[in-house]
Amino acid sequence: MSICTFGVNEAESLKECVKTIADECSLEDIHEILICTCTATTAKCYDAIREITALYPQIHIVPVQQPPEKPYWGGACRTLIDSASGTHILCMSSDLECNPHLVSALIAAEKENPNGFCKASRWLDSSVFDGYGFFRKAGNRLFQSYMNLLFHANLTDYTYCFQIGPTNIFRETHFHKNGKTVPIELIAEPILRKLPIRELPIEWKKREEKPEKKRIQKDLNHLFWYILVSLKIRQNGHT
Repeated sequence: MSICTFGVNEAESLKECVKTIADECSLEDIHEILICTCTATTAKCYDAIREITALYPQIHIVPVQQPPEKPYWGGACRTLIDSASGTHILCMSSDLECNPHLVSALIAAEKENPNGFCKASRWLDSSVFDGYGFFRKAGNRLFQSYMNLLFHANLTDYTYCFQIGPTNIFRETHFHKNGKTVPIELIAEPILRKLPIRELPIEWKKREEKPEKKRIQKDLNHLFWYILVSLKIRQNGHT
């Protein structure tokens, strides 16, 4: 399995993420950890990558430079997916918003159904989802209902990019050029193929290292692209 993640400015979080995976997962299950870097990656983050590479020689940790012709979040995902050599990919962020303590459970669930997908959800009854304000959380919940109606599916979290599945299915995913819609594009392909998708509860928290400033205009912009691209995917029958 290839774990695909990103390194920009989350140096300490990246180290904690890899440590948790190394401590809690069977190393026989992990073929490699790919870390996508880009022009915005900080010197501190590069130092963190070198540190974890030295600390965990038993894990194949590979920094992958995002090329300029593949910009934005979608380009980073494309770069990682194209670089992965494992039979399966686990896609996650390294800022601890994707709780690394769930990685072993996701791997175990995928082993039970290796042709399907398994993803984390912040909306299952036993999940913890306390990082959004009331209106942002309500909007997120409404969007999940919209996606279920649009795709005739029964998932609880389309906008959380923490999932595992076969590499060949990930490679069929096409990303919109601005990269804002990566989470729904990653899950749309297995839905359209009618593959089994299992969700696991998660304890979610906002990133603490270099937290992103949230603005209503940015959320509305994301919502616009989510709706536009989801309608396009549904109409065309592919991502």
